[in-house]
Amino acid sequence: MHESISNLSNLIRKVDTNFHNPRVHGEGFVVTWNKKTNQIVTKQGLLSDLFNKKHYEYFFVKSHTKPIVISKIPFEWHEGASEIALEFYATFQLKITDQTEAYKLVEILSMSGTPKKDYLI
Repeated sequence: MHESISNLSNLIRKVDTNFHNPRVHGEGFVVTWNKKTNQIVTKQGLLSDLFNKKHYEYFFVKSHTKPIVISKIPFEWHEGASEIALEFYATFQLKITDQTEAYKLVEILSMSGTPKKDYLI
């Protein structure tokens, strides 16, 4: 049986730092997002952290080895300058088992603004 949630706040949440302890936070991955460049930060160094830390946001993505069903997520589709537009609620399955999949989730959510917008508390 698949777990069903109506929003992404049970799967991804904003955190204050990139520190992660599985005993405290649970199983998952911390993803660093650079608001200035709109990119995932995969390699962090002392100098880059020093200059860019104010632009960083951190998101904890919960690990799910079995697919979970996400339902009732608002979705809008527009085709260029066309007058045709679709608005509906989407239902889909997600499975996050490694860091790469966590990166993809944060990156995809960022295409609609930032990962925290509309989906997270």
